[in-house]
Amino acid sequence: MSPSSLVAGVSDPLNFVPAEHFFTRAAQYPHGPSSITNVHTSSSLKSEDPLRFAAGLEFDDGTVAIIHFASPSVWRVRYDPTFKTIADYSMDNSRSVMEKTWGALVDSIQRDLNTMWRTRFTPSEDGEYFTLATVTYLSVEDRDDDKNGTIDTKLYMWKSPFRLQVTRKLEVTPLIIPVPPDLHETNVPMEKVVWQTIARPFRYEPMKYRVNNIILHVWKKGSAEFLGFGEQGGKHLLKTPSQMNYYCYDNMLYGNLYNKGPLDDREPLYHSCPYFVEMNALPGYSNVTATFVDNYSQVVIDLGKSNAGRVSIGTRFNGFDAYIMSADNVAKLIESHTLLVGRPHLKPRYVLGNHQGCYGYRTREDLETVVAEYRAARIPLDGLHIDVDFQDRYRTFTWNEDKFPDVPGMFAELREKGVKCCTNITPVISLKDEGEGDDYPTLQEGLAKNYFIPDTRYLEGTSGKPEDVRYTYYWGNLDEQGLPVPQEVDPNLGSSTPVYEQNYSTFADNFNSGSPYHGGVSYGAELGTPGYYLDLNRPEVRDFWGQQYEKLFEAGLEFVWQDMTTPAIATGYGDMKGFPSRLWISTDPHFTEPGQPPPRKTAAELWALYSFNLHKATYLGLNKLECRENKRNFIVGRGSFSGMHRYAGLWTGDNASTWDFWHISVAQVLALGYIGVTIAGSDMGGFMPNGDEKFCDPDLLIRWYSGSVLLPWHRNHYIRRSGEKWFQEPYQYTNYLRDHPEIEADQGWLYSAVEPICRYYVSLRYSLMQLLYDKMFENQVNGLPIVRSMLITDPLDQTLFNEQDHFLDSQYVCGQDLLVCAVTESHTINIGKRHTYVPQPDNWYTFNLRIDGSLGLPLSPVVEGGSVFMYDCHISANPDHIPYVTPMYVREGGIIPQIEVRQYIGDKSPPNPITLHIYPGKNNTYSMYLDDGASRTSAPDMVPQEEFPEDNMARSEYREVLVSQTTLGTSRHITLTNVHDGYGPANVARDIGNTYTVVAWVDPCEPQLRTGTFTDRSGKEVTAGCSFKWDAAVKAGVATIPVELLGGMLTIVMKP
Repeated sequence: MSPSSLVAGVSDPLNFVPAEHFFTRAAQYPHGPSSITNVHTSSSLKSEDPLRFAAGLEFDDGTVAIIHFASPSVWRVRYDPTFKTIADYSMDNSRSVMEKTWGALVDSIQRDLNTMWRTRFTPSEDGEYFTLATVTYLSVEDRDDDKNGTIDTKLYMWKSPFRLQVTRKLEVTPLIIPVPPDLHETNVPMEKVVWQTIARPFRYEPMKYRVNNIILHVWKKGSAEFLGFGEQGGKHLLKTPSQMNYYCYDNMLYGNLYNKGPLDDREPLYHSCPYFVEMNALPGYSNVTATFVDNYSQVVIDLGKSNAGRVSIGTRFNGFDAYIMSADNVAKLIESHTLLVGRPHLKPRYVLGNHQGCYGYRTREDLETVVAEYRAARIPLDGLHIDVDFQDRYRTFTWNEDKFPDVPGMFAELREKGVKCCTNITPVISLKDEGEGDDYPTLQEGLAKNYFIPDTRYLEGTSGKPEDVRYTYYWGNLDEQGLPVPQEVDPNLGSSTPVYEQNYSTFADNFNSGSPYHGGVSYGAELGTPGYYLDLNRPEVRDFWGQQYEKLFEAGLEFVWQDMTTPAIATGYGDMKGFPSRLWISTDPHFTEPGQPPPRKTAAELWALYSFNLHKATYLGLNKLECRENKRNFIVGRGSFSGMHRYAGLWTGDNASTWDFWHISVAQVLALGYIGVTIAGSDMGGFMPNGDEKFCDPDLLIRWYSGSVLLPWHRNHYIRRSGEKWFQEPYQYTNYLRDHPEIEADQGWLYSAVEPICRYYVSLRYSLMQLLYDKMFENQVNGLPIVRSMLITDPLDQTLFNEQDHFLDSQYVCGQDLLVCAVTESHTINIGKRHTYVPQPDNWYTFNLRIDGSLGLPLSPVVEGGSVFMYDCHISANPDHIPYVTPMYVREGGIIPQIEVRQYIGDKSPPNPITLHIYPGKNNTYSMYLDDGASRTSAPDMVPQEEFPEDNMARSEYREVLVSQTTLGTSRHITLTNVHDGYGPANVARDIGNTYTVVAWVDPCEPQLRTGTFTDRSGKEVTAGCSFKWDAAVKAGVATIPVELLGGMLTIVMKP
């Protein structure tokens, strides 16, 4: 190979390629199969048969593909042009899905869905195509004999030109306004194409230097709308034509590539989850389709940008592997997806509370002061996040005894105040002050056991010489076409390594030496540490990692903040702020021969796997600690790959105090909910400053807090370590106004409003904690997120795809019935008002519950579904107006539990009773879950994630209370039923007392409820422990009933 053909840095094809460059080159790919020459399938029902429920395709160009069905309406498309036989495709799954092998995954999904099915293969009579249909049956016997079956999904494999087409029999979407009776005959299911490729859909470039560029082209219908896409930012929940990059990247401020900031959804972000949902492709029919690309490395998506009639999906390494799901509605789609990738284990209840973090709480006194000030301000607080300031010389798993003396005592005192602590744990194992005689057990033991990633490189195509190595990254530089230009770093230059580097004599000494790979992490300014990285893709090293937490948790740490996960290595040590693209790392196979080292691939090929295993190692390690026996563990992580949500929640990285970042926050959380992430959110108020501003704009902080009132993750987090910001805690704005009287005249009204408004909305969140917890618990059962897009909760409202689509970006529904309309613009733009939309066909009531211990306000007149109106939500410290700073609405028939406001979750002295608010209108049901909020044994045991052997402590030690409302004429029938009780009367009484209060709100146009009667399961009237009254002040019927429900079921009938 001539020196001119050697690759390095920008010329190295293993490095990241922006989507625009990929698709420009891909348009010229000449290679790809034209026709099917043979099909292999099997009628076997044995899980070990690789062709069970599958078709293996042989093509005219000598390549092969395989298409599997995972369930009756979920299929998997795999294509790798380097494979020449069907047997080349492994039946071992990636780490992102639930089971180790394909057969086990299919069996587990079949068991969870309780569905009997098989496939039926048929060549067409004219020889033009083959079909592989999924057929469902009512019994095992019918399935085994293939009789009395119903076809669910048909996969058509057209021979020449080769293309794929999938059909399902779809129900007609119910109409909001009924059609005339003589048109009912048209409302019959119809077989429709739900997914199809173009002709010759696969294109590829022959593999070179392990790069395996493959692209799949799928037809895009003109009416279709697309959403999901994981963490990727962008301005709208429904995506406009774009080209998107998926590649875990430490992309501070979301502008490292295109330099446009958070509204540009092309930026690769911290978390990679190439998953998207297609809706409205078949108007009038009930169908949604989703695609998940299972690839740890770079994935690019062209969403109708190059060609309006297609979606193109590209992968650069490994083979092409995608799951496509079709369902009648989004709820069933999410169920299908989360049966593949899993659902999170049940989180501790305090996770839903208010959290405060700061890079700059540098001493024990800082922590104690902030907690004392929160308590003095009466703003509830549950979590305190301590950054790397806590560590001894940036040594992971340590603490600084000088700045944080008596850490066990500190944690104990904070816990007595109701505050649980976490600290920042990054994957680097520091070399700072190495060899100075003091002991760092993690480093020393890791070296002794050969647990660190060795510096061995894939050298093909390069000179193999360290002096020729160049690393690449992006920093907002653009060419004349506005496309990203990579930057090169020469690691041989001393100027390329950070100022904190101490022990890196020369890059050449370590390069490809087999010694531990030498990297490092920067913590801002000139702070950071060089270090080694444990090989977390090896199970024994993951066990070692988990054991390192023991000292911290025995001292009283409660949860983990997993940071720098990508792994955010300084640019002088690797590519794309990560490992060198050509560094060999372990592949983490499910099965290895005893005594044999695991196989290896380059870091570029396995880019997201390391961060996935980082979260996994932490979660499973904490579960094994003796001091964590039967305690739920929680990690908040900064990014990885799909499936990571089984182990951790996700915060969306280093944002800033700008309106653009607040604007995208709601859409990000909603999009992440589609892919199964239950706990997700942004740093409220922004982590970094907006330019030279020293604190978050008070207008912005008010809107961020009030609009996030029911978002799952609620953490204020900012940087003040080197003077970037001065403060961001809500009460500090009061102090700042006091100390700066010169701003009183112009800005006093705004600064003085921050603390009371933030206090109110945090307190409101705590009063609705049972609602949030019920939805988090429910996620275990059905996979649905805590907060949901209106497209999930109101699927009949077709205007959400058209003239009302912009409301999807800032409005969300907690559960099914409580609508929050966040304000995402400054008062200088909207003059304190916003357009608000309540979806049709249901009617809505202005949210009337308060935090003062009262039942609430009488209902305002009903708002008709489909209404668009201007809402006065101006900022004011007036207590009467604060509840209207963020518009909130309750659906007719809604059921909302409320509790008293306490300063932290877990304060049960005295017990915190539950009031159930039942709204007039449609019939409805609601499931409420009562447990201790902390133990692993209280989690439900008959759900998919608890069948997985990683954590099998679930024992269903909870009580489920089903609340239902039925309106018959003018009477309201409200029934409470204990459908499951593994918790017990004593525990329930300790937590919530002995009685429920049930409030039946009455529409202002309806008559008062004068009587209330109570009956048990048998219909016998009961009076013991029950009471009813009409509260004229709030216009509601109010009943009290015993929580034990007199035999487990009690019905209240309220009549005028």
